[in-house]
Amino acid sequence: MKKASTILKAGLLCALTVACASGEKVPYTVADHYFQNNTVETLPSAPITTKAEFDSLFGCAAVMGPNGRPTEIDFDRQFAIAVGKPETNRQVTLEPVELRRDGETLVFTYKYAEGDEMSYSIKPCLIVIVDNEYAGKLQLRETK
Repeated sequence: MKKASTILKAGLLCALTVACASGEKVPYTVADHYFQNNTVETLPSAPITTKAEFDSLFGCAAVMGPNGRPTEIDFDRQFAIAVGKPETNRQVTLEPVELRRDGETLVFTYKYAEGDEMSYSIKPCLIVIVDNEYAGKLQLRETK
């Protein structure tokens, strides 16, 4: 009985260690209907914390329909994380996978996929919105 108890405790300790090592999952919202300005070559690898900085990097791309307005960002309560890729004439998909806090660092994992050639060029970007309570240093991780 004592051996079984020891094994159970060891198993729980291992599970707890793995859970703690992977960090706390952080909620976010994907921002829709924005485009990277043509004058911007690369996006910052740090969180975007002010409207002025955000507006210097992105423009609004409103479309018709009930969900056609750009996602609102309240920079008094939120910040943005942006991932961009160089201009391309290929179809590109950037999808969020997860956002976790590991100590003082936010680790944003996203998926990158490249598709067929198109007759025009784009600057692919992905923007997520996060509450200020999760602010920290940012690390970006790309998966395929």
